Order: sequence, then structure tokens, then C-alpha cells
Amino acid sequence: MQRVSFVLVLALFLLGAQPASAADEPIGVRKRMPKNLAALEKRLDDLGSRISRLLEAANKDPAQQKIEMYKKYTPKELKKTRGRVDAEELVGFMVDKNKDFTIVRQAAMNAIYEGGAFRGDPELSDSEKSGSRTKRAHFCDKQLITYLKNLKVDGKPVDRFARKLVSDLLRKFYPGAERTHPEIRIYNQDNEKTWKSAYNAWYRFLKKN
Repeated sequence: MQRVSFVLVLALFLLGAQPASAADEPIGVRKRMPKNLAALEKRLDDLGSRISRLLEAANKDPAQQKIEMYKKYTPKELKKTRGRVDAEELVGFMVDKNKDFTIVRQAAMNAIYEGGAFRGDPELSDSEKSGSRTKRAHFCDKQLITYLKNLKVDGKPVDRFARKLVSDLLRKFYPGAERTHPEIRIYNQDNEKTWKSAYNAWYRFLKKN
């Protein structure tokens, strides 16, 4: 009985708080009232589900929301140079040691790869040129390879996961590079002795692409 009373009071409060339309007034609230307890409980379950979805969205890391936004862009939207999430911003999420590894950092890496390999982001194109090389090579040179060899980039520390994700992304973009450049193949994010030689190998490789 106590549960029924609580449910009724809560329902009356929530339903009464909803504004009625002009057509419904002054009996708009009564029109919306559930017919019985089962209908009332269903209404409350639906309300609880909506609240849960709102809370889930509110608790998401803004970076995660931007990654999801980038993944939903159409080819036409990806051609815009302003007012959208771009690959450079995703790199920032990927290398940020304060972000969750799976839902932000790894997701950002996958989004960059998919944007270049499958979704036609011009910034990551392997056919369009930027000077004497492709836009993808230019992007990798300017935005990625520096993380392979430095302990800090732009004053921010670079952790082992940043080095690994960058190395993985480069290899996904250029799977044949390690066959011609053994320094790339033996790169180890935990072995500093391999960092500079791998960086130099990628630098030489990207200049020719």
C-alpha cells in the first residue's frame, strides 16, 4: 500500500508539472493521467528510461561526444574546413594521458583511420596532394610522428600509450612501410633506444609519399 501511495504521489507531481497545451487547458493534466496503476507504472518506467539516457549523455566525456560526431559526418560534411571536428582534434584526444584509453583514446585512433581509409576525409587523403606529397603523408608528418620520439610535445607529457597508438595508426595507414624500413618494425614504445631511429625512418618514408 505504501508503494502504491508513493507511486501515485510521484506520478501526480511529475504529470502535474508538465505544461498543458492551449487546446488542453484547463483539463490538460486530467487528460494525461494514466487509467490505472499498471499504466501509471509504465509511464514512470518510461520516464525513468528517459532520465537515464539524459544522465548518460550528461556524463559522457565531451571528447567521446566529439568522436561520435566525427564518425557521423557525411562525405559532404567532411569536406568542410571549418565548424567541424577534425582529425587534428582527434589526435589531441588520442594522446591525452588523462583520457580513458578504450572509450576515448583508442576510439579516436580508430575514427582517424576510418576517416582516412574509408570515409573520405580530405585531410587524410592518400590521393590529394599537399605540395609534393599526399595530404595523408603531410598530416602524419606534422601531427603524428613527433609523438614517437619525444617525452613531451607542446609542453604536455607523452605516455607509452600515446606512442603505441600513434605507431599503430601509422602502420594501419602504411602497412608496407615496415617492410622497407626495419626501424619501423622494431619500434617499441617502452624502449627509448628505438624511438629516434623509427622517427627518422617515418620522416624519410613520408617525404616520398
